[in-house]
Parts: sequence; C-alpha cells; structure tokens
Amino acid sequence: MGVNISRFFRGKGLGAFVVVIVFTFAFRSSEPAQAIGAQKYLSDGKAAFEKDDYDAAISNLNKAVHADPKSADALYYRGASYFAKNQIDEALADFNQAVAVDPKFDAAYVGIGRVYSNRNESGKAIQAFNKAIEINPKNGAAIENRATENLTKDGFEAMVGELEKVAEIFPDFGVYMYIKGHSDGQGDPHHMISLATTFINDAHTAAEIRSGMYLNRAIAYTAIRNFDKAIDDATKAIDRAPNFVGYSVRTEIYTKQLIPFFRDMDSGMKIDRQKFQALCQNVIADSSDALRLAPPVMLVRAQLLESRSGCYLGLGDYDRAMADYSKINTIYSKPTYYGYRGRAKAYVLKGEYDKAIADFTKSLDFPDPLKNIFLIKDETYFGRGKAYLQKGDFEKAVADFTAAIEIDLESNVLYRVRAEAYLKKGDYDNAIADATTSIAKFESRGVMYGSEFSENGFHAYRVRAQAYRKMGKTALANADEKKAIELETESEKGKPNDAKMSKPN
Repeated sequence: MGVNISRFFRGKGLGAFVVVIVFTFAFRSSEPAQAIGAQKYLSDGKAAFEKDDYDAAISNLNKAVHADPKSADALYYRGASYFAKNQIDEALADFNQAVAVDPKFDAAYVGIGRVYSNRNESGKAIQAFNKAIEINPKNGAAIENRATENLTKDGFEAMVGELEKVAEIFPDFGVYMYIKGHSDGQGDPHHMISLATTFINDAHTAAEIRSGMYLNRAIAYTAIRNFDKAIDDATKAIDRAPNFVGYSVRTEIYTKQLIPFFRDMDSGMKIDRQKFQALCQNVIADSSDALRLAPPVMLVRAQLLESRSGCYLGLGDYDRAMADYSKINTIYSKPTYYGYRGRAKAYVLKGEYDKAIADFTKSLDFPDPLKNIFLIKDETYFGRGKAYLQKGDFEKAVADFTAAIEIDLESNVLYRVRAEAYLKKGDYDNAIADATTSIAKFESRGVMYGSEFSENGFHAYRVRAQAYRKMGKTALANADEKKAIELETESEKGKPNDAKMSKPN
C-alpha cells in the first residue's frame, strides 16, 4: 500500500488542513536523576503531566528541579506544563534552561519553537524547529511544527512534503492518511470493495495486507452507507491487528452514523435515544483506544478528540467534553477556534452562560483563517447569541443574530432565533417579521442540514403565534399554533411533511 498524503489534502483547501494541523511536543525518556528523591518527583510530575493535571505536575517538578537543578527532563516537563497552562514566559525560561543544561535536547528546542509560534514570532520559531531537526532528523514534532510555520512562506505543497516526512517516521500515520483519503470520497468505493475482496479471499495474502484490505473495504462500505458491513470489516481488522489505525477507522464509521442524529436533535426532532447512546459509547471507546495507541502526531489526536468530545456533549457529559476541548487547545501552539467554540457550547449546555460568552468571544477574536474559509463565524455568533438569549441580555442576542444573518442571509433558523429574541424583548412587530421570513425560507428551502442550523419549521410558527397572542391577534395566533403542532407531529414521527423538507442545504 503506497503512501501519498497529498491525495488526502489536495482539493480540500487550506482551511480543511487548518482544522487539524497541530503543534506537538516531542518527548524523550528521562535520564536518571541525580538523586532518588529527584527521580521520584520527576516520575510523579511526568505522570501528572500525562494525565493533564498540570498543577500537580508543576508541584512535583518544582521539587525535582530543587533536588537536581541540572535535570533537563524536569525542566522540560515543567516548561511543557507551564505552556499547557498558557504561562508562556515561564515555559520559555524552563525550555531555555533545559537546552543550557543539555544542548542536544531536541524536544526542548521544539518547546522553544512552540513558544515563539504562540507569540507570532515565526522566524524565531522556525530557527528553533530547525535546530531540533539538526540534532534529530527524525523528530517528527519539529518537522510538523516547521511545516505549519513555513506554510505562508513556502506554500501548501511544501507543507504536504513535510508531512510525508512525518509519515516516513511514523508509518502508521502514513497508512492512516492513505485510508483517510478514501474515507473522504477519493476513489471509486465499488472498485475498492472489489479489489479489497480479491486480496481478502486470496489464501496467499499476507496477514498484514489482509488487515489493511479489511480497513480499505470498511471505508468503501462507509462511502456507500453500508455501515453494518463497514463495522464488520473494521472489527475483523482490529481483531487481527489492534492498532490505532483500525480503532480510528471504526471511530469514523460510528461517527458518520451519528450525523443524522445530531441533525435531528438540532432540529428538535425526537431520536432513537438508545441507538444514539450506543453509537456514542462506541465512539468514545474506540477513540479512547485509538488515542492510547496513536503515534505522537497530533493531527490524528486532534481529530479523535473532536469525535469524542462531540459524543460527550451529546450524552450530557459536559465536564469530559470541556476537558477534551481544552486538550485540543493545549496541543496547539496557539489556542484554537475549534477548542474555544466547542468548550463554549458545553458551557451553554451547563447553563454557565458567562463562561460560554467568554469562550465564544475568544473564538471570534482569534485570528484563525478557518473562520473565514468555512464561513462558520456565523455559527459562533449564533452560539453566543443563544447564550445572551438564555442569560436575558436580549439586545446583545439580537446584535449577534444580526451579525450571523449578515454572513448567511439564507438561514431560516437565524431569522427564527432573532424573532425569539425580539419576542422576549417585547418587540412584537420585529418578532413577527423575522418569524415570517424564517417560515418563508423554510417553505422554499426545507431543512437546512448543518451542525447548528437544522430546522423543521414548527419553531418559527410557534414564535409568531406567541407574538400574535401578545398583540391580541387571537385568530392568527391559533392558526399558527395549529400549524406548529402539525409540523411538530410530523417531526416526531421522523417523516418529512413534504418533499421540500428533506432537501439538503
């Protein structure tokens, strides 16, 4: 199986890559500390760091450094812990001290580069990554970081070339990206099924190749939405070779099956909750196994965390969801739009609206080209507007929904939520106008299948009915309420009211 990572990225645009490209720390096993006490503190500090308990890590590593000021590993891990807590100055001081103690400590140079990247000092960041690669040409973390820092200077193709070097260092990453290319629609799935079946049925096929063919066929079955056969093949591959690639592929198959569930939940439709929970538990189990076995290529880890965090949210485990979103932020050199926005959604669901608003605001302010390329800034205004609405700050809710509408004039849901804000504000004329616009867009376009913007129409009728009732227009209110009940009944049955309702965005 050849590895051609450019197949995965080509044609997807820079934004698709920005979603997942990450800056990683490289780790090295610690050398014996100068004293038994120092080594124990170092060991305890590293263990706490791996568990994302950075305060405990720093506490233990402070003791390790006090016992042995020449412990480069203790300095390095303390610096990494400071970095994870966004204490950038302290992190840089420790990384610099680590290389002063051990000038050949390539991982510490990666840490230095990450600090400069965080500060938007790209030139100094690249110098540090180059130094790490000079010391250790197989430092995949340094190559991955340098690829990103060089992106604006040398272009997309140069970055892909760097990632192919990472795939040479971590072959499983290459296999993963090869299979991932097929999962995102590259190639003919029917041809892949036929080819993989030929290899699987050939008694002379080597065990390793057979396992890979099961995964290829699983992805092809996923492309044609034959999820039962896809899961069966992925499970056979895992049974033969339980590695992160197999668990990642099966995670993705389960995740794709969740898309209609999340869509229906956003639209207010009832779902088969038992099936949804079973799929989410499978995603959490497989993504956790994949994370445990994955190579230190954070592009992979970020995607797995995204899948797992979404399921934690869907299951109401908001604390774990927030932990995963926060983790995504710690594995980037700079905090990410996705990490802030995901955590903000969890805060909304927990009812912690001030924290949600703070994170939504950070995601809006963050200079991430992803927001503009994928036009998902409107979803962030939408999310923050909902937080303001729940908090009772209707003026700011209207302002955010208006900002979202200016980005996406065709969203029936945005007009509906602004109508709701006007209604609660007591501005019934504007509430009726927006609800009417939402209804018109719904009737002309049907359900808008998006991560945030699914709608089945009855909400807008209900908002307009409430506004009419407040204005004393009882007949109009009753008519809208009747229509809302009809549409909601259809939604609960899971059957579109007409052909238009199944029309994708």
